[in-house]
Amino acid sequence: MGGMMSIERLVGKKRASSIRGNPCSLSVGIRPDGFSVLEIVIAMVLLAIGLVGVLHLFPVGLKASGKAGTMSKVTFFGQRKLEDIKREGYSAHSTPFVSAGTFLDPRFSWEERVENPDLLGEPPELAVRKVTVTIKWIEERKERSEDFITYLVE
Repeated sequence: MGGMMSIERLVGKKRASSIRGNPCSLSVGIRPDGFSVLEIVIAMVLLAIGLVGVLHLFPVGLKASGKAGTMSKVTFFGQRKLEDIKREGYSAHSTPFVSAGTFLDPRFSWEERVENPDLLGEPPELAVRKVTVTIKWIEERKERSEDFITYLVE
């Protein structure tokens, strides 16, 4: 056995006999008795940290979803009110005025302002009205509003 080393020299005689008998036993680092308690505790701590991080995202997502729903309602109410104004036409809005009211959902109210627009260079007798619809609501104890504007021409 000149230049080659034998298995007995590398791992010892007792270990060499078990290696020759079972070629699958070359995996040295695996223990047949499973995980230790310390490994299980570490895995559970890492899992708990991950779950806590994910659970912190739920309130943020719910809040964003609620705001998106509110903005959808505001946009719907504003568009509906503008469509009512367009349907009524110029004759119902020929003089400047302000009116207000609420929708079926009492959390939302509206205000309608009709005014003569400032048209630079146009003659003042031009029959154009600027109609601004403001939708108001309370969000997080603070009044919010959104304006919707259209122009009516005779």
